[in-house]
Parts: sequence; C-alpha cells; structure tokens
Amino acid sequence: MNATVSTADPASPLFECRDIRLDLGGREILKGVSLSVRRGEVLGIIGPNGAGKTSLFEVLSGRMPPKSGVVRFKDQDVTGMRLYERARMGLGRTYQTPVVPEELTVAEVLKAARQAYAPYRTRHHADWACELVGLKVNEDQIAGSLETLNRRSFAGLPA
Repeated sequence: MNATVSTADPASPLFECRDIRLDLGGREILKGVSLSVRRGEVLGIIGPNGAGKTSLFEVLSGRMPPKSGVVRFKDQDVTGMRLYERARMGLGRTYQTPVVPEELTVAEVLKAARQAYAPYRTRHHADWACELVGLKVNEDQIAGSLETLNRRSFAGLPA
C-alpha cells in the first residue's frame, strides 16, 4: 500500500492570490485582489455583472496572465505556469455550461481526458472515471447528448 503524507502546514492556505491586477483594453479590471482558501474551506465570489469575477477566475486558472500579483497553489507559485501544468497539479476551472465533444461517447471522452492529463498513469481507466462521476450507466451514450447536469459531472472530475 502506498500512502502519501502531506508535510504542508494545515493552517497554511491551499490556494491563494495576492495583489492580483489585470488590465484589459487599457482598462483596469482587477485592482489588488487578494484571497486565500485553506483545506476544507469553501469560498464564494459574488458581485454584479462586470465586477471582474470571470476575469479573476481566468487569471487564477492561468488562462490570462495578471499585470502583477502572485497565484499560489499547494505552497507553490503557479503564476507563470501554463494551463496544463496547473491542471496536472489539480488546479483548474469549470464553466456554467460545460462543452463536451458531440461525437464521442462518455467513456471515450473520459479516456481521452485521462490520456491527455496523465498518459503515464494506467491505474485509472474510463470505467473507473465513469463510476466516479456517476455516469457508469451512460458510458456508451454520446457525450453531446447528455443533459446539463450530467455534462457538469465531466467538469467536476478530479485528477
């Protein structure tokens, strides 16, 4: 049996950003945003349309580089990391209405995602992933035909 023991201080943030600034089209969108989330905490980001919520998530996930500031995940600076590097660490984002390939089955989508994410791992196959996200009964269904709730299961699949 393999066990991983975390040496991280349980009081230290699992995820944090400090002084995030973002300019788009000559306009300051984010101005010194800082937040932290500790293991087991849940944080909600609320605000009116145009407040910068989506822009903040684009920066935190790595889709947009900040003008300045630092993003840290698991005590590591990920500010300059690419999307796939962050994803391999377990950091990513989902969208309200996930888009899935229209022509592949649920099992094929999960198999492709696993291959792209961690091709060197062989333990977790599409079978396991379908079961994990509650789509085992849908594994032969075309992914594009799933209802929105089931599409979100893809987005919530942990690495």
